[in-house]
Amino acid sequence: MTTPDPKAQRLTRARDRMRIEQSLWVPQWRDCASFCCPQKQKAVDYSYATLTQQTRPWFNPFRESSTAIDALNTMAGGLKTYLIPGGDEGWGGAWEPDPAISTSTVVKDWLADCTSRSISPLQRGGFFTAGHELFQDLGVFGTEGFLIEEGDEQNPIYCQAIMPMNFVFQRDWTGLVMEVHITWSKTAKEIKDKFSQPGDNVPEAVLRDCNGESGDNVHEFMQSIYRRSDGEAAEYREHEPQGQRFASCWVHISSMTIMRERGYPEMPFMAPRWNSWAGTGPSNYGTSPAMQALADCKGLNLLDMVMATRAEIEINPRVKVMPDQTSAVDLSPGGITLVNSATSVTEWAVAGSYPVGKDQNDVITKRINRAFFTDLFEAITPIAQQRELNIPVAQMIQRESASRITPAMGRIEQEWFNPALERVFYVLLRAGVFEAPPEEAFHYDAADRPQFIAPRVVQANRWTRTINARKSMAFSQAMGRAIQIAQVKPEILDLYKFEDIARDLDRGDGMPGEWVRTEQEIAELQAARAKASQEQAVQQTLLEAAGKQPMQVAQIATGNIKAA
Repeated sequence: MTTPDPKAQRLTRARDRMRIEQSLWVPQWRDCASFCCPQKQKAVDYSYATLTQQTRPWFNPFRESSTAIDALNTMAGGLKTYLIPGGDEGWGGAWEPDPAISTSTVVKDWLADCTSRSISPLQRGGFFTAGHELFQDLGVFGTEGFLIEEGDEQNPIYCQAIMPMNFVFQRDWTGLVMEVHITWSKTAKEIKDKFSQPGDNVPEAVLRDCNGESGDNVHEFMQSIYRRSDGEAAEYREHEPQGQRFASCWVHISSMTIMRERGYPEMPFMAPRWNSWAGTGPSNYGTSPAMQALADCKGLNLLDMVMATRAEIEINPRVKVMPDQTSAVDLSPGGITLVNSATSVTEWAVAGSYPVGKDQNDVITKRINRAFFTDLFEAITPIAQQRELNIPVAQMIQRESASRITPAMGRIEQEWFNPALERVFYVLLRAGVFEAPPEEAFHYDAADRPQFIAPRVVQANRWTRTINARKSMAFSQAMGRAIQIAQVKPEILDLYKFEDIARDLDRGDGMPGEWVRTEQEIAELQAARAKASQEQAVQQTLLEAAGKQPMQVAQIATGNIKAA
């Protein structure tokens, strides 16, 4: 019998301790999934069944309305389009030089090439697909995991979204993940195939299943990723490069066996939150639009069920038959029912106002759509439905919705977009997807050792253009005032840095950087223009003088005498 590994036991205890906080969120996750993403409900049930809890939530709503499902799909698709569109628009941003070397044209060109080269590997590695799933789960659960692994020669990077029921984690003081324990369930065959590298240790139970006829038996195992101390990071390990800051231990749960231990130079796991309400700030988990709209989702489903019943009664009414009715009541089209003169067959209890219910349904539907920010991602639909709306009004509504979603977008940028694209950059750089960094991308420390200067992640997507629209409107209003004042005081225009304004607005609108001249190119162009203007002025002076003193000008032109 295999002796349990002490490290495996310690990591498993850490996972179980973190599950205490996770278990407080699971009932609400299940309720939200039931209304907004029914296929995820079973996933919640399955993961929660593995916890050591005595009670489980068994709320089973009647899903009569798909409003929340449609709103979630609209929001998730809109977020993907706004943040990480893919295709020709790239991953929604670019790498730019650190401010310390922001004037280096060589580094700018190299990073622009890196941005272009990264699109295809990210597409093959599932970055955009996993990103869409991340946005969908953020809308339901408020928290989602995102794992970026190094791939192989064909696909140098691999991205995967992980639901919050399948991992527990701890954040550092900046809100980023410092420790995570991901629980997996795979068959014995899959485990044996994955853990076949030098230094791997496949548990005896897995080997027995594979050698027999039980290769499809499912085993639970865990991947623990945590920050190493300086001493641990400096230790020599046979199967990984030295200096890996984060450890990755794979633990087989039933046998407490360490199947593999490797390392990462940077944290490969992110766990962004949608938002956090007062009182939940210290929590590792966040709140979601589905949680905000949960009461309305329940009420709308109940109202739709009642209205469906009312409509069915209207179409197929209940009938009242007297006790002495002798013949069968024929409810088919054209059916004949024989009645006595003293009796009759009449409709019964058909009272109820369907229009009132529909009005209430529309009110609740608008509240749910507002919670999922559909007015931001569907600017044209209201125009088609309500002809009195026009494009400017729709754009104003869109800007108002953007102001409501800004806090969540800022948190996504801080906890996912920036760290994810930093991780992507280094994975692809080590994989040889990019050209070697230029000399200007390094600085030398006190020991005269070169140190790479990390680039900045800058968004350049539809979201930045939406935010930039407010800048553009403010500039237009400012220019309207300034032009009026300039009629009396022309120097008022000296207040504005027009070149900086033009660059900022162009960048926000998504104009490619290579379409705009650099400051050095502008300086050279202005110098050439000034020189040409000066030469033209000299020629004009000579022409004017030629009309007055032609002989003297001819002698100056031939060099016989010098010009005064």
